[in-house]
Amino acid sequence: MKAHNLSNKDMHLYHLKRRLLVALIHHEKCILQIRDKEKEC
Repeated sequence: MKAHNLSNKDMHLYHLKRRLLVALIHHEKCILQIRDKEKEC
């Protein structure tokens, strides 16, 4: 196993987790907006 491939995989996972976290936060904001204004995002 090459170290370069491992670091690329780790980097990919890191970005994936970040994107997921951002999406989750955005989703929570959408839910709050829907609850407040009763309309979809």
